Amino acid sequence: MLTADKPLNFKSKNKSPKSLLGQGRAQATKGYNMKTGSELIAIERARQIEKEKWSAKHDDKHTDQSLALAAALYASPIPLFEIHVSGSCVQWLDPWPWEYGIEPPRGGPEIKTNAWDKRKDHPKIKRLIIAGALIAAEIDRLNRKGEK
Repeated sequence: MLTADKPLNFKSKNKSPKSLLGQGRAQATKGYNMKTGSELIAIERARQIEKEKWSAKHDDKHTDQSLALAAALYASPIPLFEIHVSGSCVQWLDPWPWEYGIEPPRGGPEIKTNAWDKRKDHPKIKRLIIAGALIAAEIDRLNRKGEK
């Protein structure tokens, strides 16, 4: 069992990302209250590594601290906006860090969307779990870099 005082060891037989993913699938049917927050975050981080293939090499490319920004946006209980001022024009924009693109039409006009932005797809607890996993990824990235 994962606890806050036992760090996640992916080399351990019982704590591999694959075994954690199995725990995550079971969690989806039993509810989030069956595990602690740190356990759920560890399971989500393992899912990101195993299923999404977000490796350390990939995370190390996010030198703009976009992992931390995405985590903050996932964790916020209210929408956060960034203000842009140009002359007399003021815009409040979503600071989501990753590129927006044009979604192909599905029987309607093209719309501006972002496939990576899944904040609205998840309930509050799942958003917090994802935020925690993104924070863990950012901490690991900074540790590999030797930043204090």
